[in-house]
Amino acid sequence: MKNARLILLFVFCTGLGATLSAQVKKYDIQSGIVTFEEKTDLGGFAIVKKIVVSFDDYGMKERKDVYNEDGVLEQSALSDGTSLYLIVHNENTAYRRGSAYRGTEYKFSWEEISAKKKESGEFVKGETMTIAGKTCDSYSQKSSRSTTVFAGWKGVCLLTDMQTEGMRVTAKAVAFEENAAVPAALFTIPAGMTVKDE
Repeated sequence: MKNARLILLFVFCTGLGATLSAQVKKYDIQSGIVTFEEKTDLGGFAIVKKIVVSFDDYGMKERKDVYNEDGVLEQSALSDGTSLYLIVHNENTAYRRGSAYRGTEYKFSWEEISAKKKESGEFVKGETMTIAGKTCDSYSQKSSRSTTVFAGWKGVCLLTDMQTEGMRVTAKAVAFEENAAVPAALFTIPAGMTVKDE
């Protein structure tokens, strides 16, 4: 009887472990480095920035580096798998922003959008498009003030195109290195940096 209980406990724990493992897998690819061009158009005046997103552990560890128009690294959003941080490089400071749920970036997933939102017309499935060499599905989200198009591959969002009256912000992947060897140091706060609670 005791052995039967131990076997049942083992089976339960194994199943629970598999369930928890499935819950923390954000992307369907273990690692990657994605380079984006972000363009903000303010009705004729444009600001262009470079953004690099690096991820590992299926997206649970993730970092977003934002460079200004002169190519200087301004800010980094960082998930070490446990906590979220915002690093402001010219302040040499990392601001703790709470617990990490799923990395730093939006997960592209039509399946995770509720049936109610789809039926209401808030989210509408779009056409297939090719971005950074990947064949991507797409969908749009409409609100009273904006329309945003998302496109992605294996859960990784490779396009965000938001339009409002008088402004358009587009972040589009221009390069995608899949299964990249991402240095573990990218997901740690640099030595000597001040850490503060936001």
